[in-house]
Amino acid sequence: MVEDEDHPILRPQPVEGPPDGHSTAAASWVELERRKCEHGMACYLAEIDGATVGAIGHVRGEGLLRIKNLVVHPDHRRRSIGSAMLSQVAALGREIGLGEQCLLAVRGEVGELLYRAVGMRVAGAVVEWSKPIAGAQP
Repeated sequence: MVEDEDHPILRPQPVEGPPDGHSTAAASWVELERRKCEHGMACYLAEIDGATVGAIGHVRGEGLLRIKNLVVHPDHRRRSIGSAMLSQVAALGREIGLGEQCLLAVRGEVGELLYRAVGMRVAGAVVEWSKPIAGAQP
């Protein structure tokens, strides 16, 4: 590669940690969520008979409550736990004067059925871009 004003040379830098920057270790995720809470995210656990069956978080936006990390344990899905959590978070939003809740989800994943069932609608989409690398072997 030739370095000039329009084409800088890329220099590799060491990267600490796992690929894509996200550790799969539970302790790492707990630490990440704690840092988010320090900056305004509220987190809640859903419990039944003392056992944690789900979790949900939210952050305030302009006029809306953004749902973060809605999770229901696979053994407890299809029992209205997710819809109950969304309903309770909506009530919290109403109490502080917010008129809408939203979340980011992957189309076709298990949560899509829940979001449609509780009356949520697709408000936008995230697009992943791709281009074959010239000269690369498949």
